[in-house]
Amino acid sequence: MKPSRWDTLHVVAMAACALPLCVFRYVPLTDLPQHVATSAILRHLGDPSYGFADHYRLALGRTLYLLPYALTHAASFLMPMQLATQVVVTLAAASLPLGAAAVFRATGRPVSYAWLSVCLLYNRALYFGFHNFVLGIGLATFAYALIADDRWSRSRAAALAGIAVLGTLTHVYAIAILVGLVTLHALSGDWQRLRQRGFALLPALLGAALWTVLTTRAPGYGDTQSRSFFFRLEHLPEELYGGLPGPGEMLVLVLLACAVAAGFWGWASGIKAPSGPWFRVLLMASLANLVLYFFLPTHTATAKFIHFRHLLLAVHFLVLAVPPGGLERWGRVARPALAAIGVGATLHAGLHFAAFDAEARSFDAVRAAVPERPRLVSFVLNPQSDAAVAVPYLHFGAYLQADRGGLLALSFPRRFWNMPVAFREETGVPATPVDFEWRPWLWDESWGHTYDTALVRAPSGERLGPTPRFPFALVAESGSWQLYRRVTVENTGGVGP
Repeated sequence: MKPSRWDTLHVVAMAACALPLCVFRYVPLTDLPQHVATSAILRHLGDPSYGFADHYRLALGRTLYLLPYALTHAASFLMPMQLATQVVVTLAAASLPLGAAAVFRATGRPVSYAWLSVCLLYNRALYFGFHNFVLGIGLATFAYALIADDRWSRSRAAALAGIAVLGTLTHVYAIAILVGLVTLHALSGDWQRLRQRGFALLPALLGAALWTVLTTRAPGYGDTQSRSFFFRLEHLPEELYGGLPGPGEMLVLVLLACAVAAGFWGWASGIKAPSGPWFRVLLMASLANLVLYFFLPTHTATAKFIHFRHLLLAVHFLVLAVPPGGLERWGRVARPALAAIGVGATLHAGLHFAAFDAEARSFDAVRAAVPERPRLVSFVLNPQSDAAVAVPYLHFGAYLQADRGGLLALSFPRRFWNMPVAFREETGVPATPVDFEWRPWLWDESWGHTYDTALVRAPSGERLGPTPRFPFALVAESGSWQLYRRVTVENTGGVGP
């Protein structure tokens, strides 16, 4: 059955709800500047005017974390690198409701139910800049739609195999989710469906094996940390959203909970029971991820911010499991009500994004004053914003590396093992202390002598140096931002970081 005109309209509108991520110059995604810088290194590695080859090299063999960077690379030939990255982030975010729409259609439910997934589009993982992870969820959701659909053909088999390959090249969670859902299908006894799709699932199994090998070889960079069960229970709303100030996100969560509860009402009261294994599988997946949210570490030696990812997955699968019957009892009111909740969540995010963009524009003047190929260190003394929660200014220095090239004191290609470019350790550049971005007072000339340019965000307006400890002189200032260049200092006066 072909989708109706209304179904198509719903899908287009859902995708449009991700547009705030690319219509503003600055968006409050913590890791986004580092992804822009990594993409710039990939694009300009052979360009001597950027000087990237002095410090970085291609490292495609150490990771499968490739698809989002490949998409950004392709888009950067049509638009500036920062916008290209934001467009890919927009596609990643839109994949959540679009994948949900595919699942609802595949299981015979109204596509309009996917408006519930729009309420999850602006989530904490996205605000931290984990767009590879978010795209991985979306791809796994599309793959599950093909598994859950009773229809099967060669073209669907090719699509499932292709999505499994794309998921493998996006994020380890994409394959973990897909393999997990297949395992739950096996536990539910749906062997006939799995046998029919077995050949198309081989790329997923191969991807899981490849990621297993890579992760077991991954170097560590920190300690295992965790939070208590009661802390996670108390902070559950901000662990799901946690990106914007004010009561708006709590209101979205309450409306989402009410809509999901209304959807399950029909099943709980026996009006209409779901048919097919998808319902049991999705409920089991939701429960399993809820347990993981409460008990997984916050950080491990090779991965950061683990537990709240599973809260997003738990709610995502719960939304996908909403059975038919409960929402239909509201008649014609149901679909516009779901759309209104999703659009309201988007408008709420968009207004905060506009406020953040206006606040962050003062960075432009300092950005324009950066010399070519700087050796840059960033002191973000206050990464907070009045318009966003998830420390959006923490990595703004990476925008300068993307613009001008050179060396950044704390860059993802050196810090994390899963980047497609690596740092040239043979250059002898001293390592930056772990968590320096969070604790700039760890600055020390014993390793900091490498850097000739310093970016400072000091909302108090206090100017620094020059001192022997911080031998830099102010060359540009705009709003809370200050740019410094290294000088020779012989006195001991002044203020250091």
